[in-house]
Amino acid sequence: MKLGDVVKLLGCSVHNEPPGWQEREAGAVFAGDLMSDVLVHEGEATLLLTALNSDQVIRTADIVDACGVILVNNKIPQKSIIALAAETGMPLFSSPLSLYRCCADLGNAGSGD
Repeated sequence: MKLGDVVKLLGCSVHNEPPGWQEREAGAVFAGDLMSDVLVHEGEATLLLTALNSDQVIRTADIVDACGVILVNNKIPQKSIIALAAETGMPLFSSPLSLYRCCADLGNAGSGD
């Protein structure tokens, strides 16, 4: 699923939009708050969903070459997080939905339901 479609589906606000972000494909989704778990996740073009609102999220997403980050539960990133996302070219969004709801909606969209 393309990031542009994900943003629409989850009602996201856009905080960093590097060129071409809408066309990036999310090949997998990782949902969680433990960045150590993200670091051992294997998968390409992973979209990271988390309620953790810190610079470490962007640093971790950059290390694993994530295709983007969505902060859930209406978390608004601090200026330092937005600046780091811009520096690394990481698409950054926030959704008003819960982590569970985001995962359920993405799962339903992916299965064609």
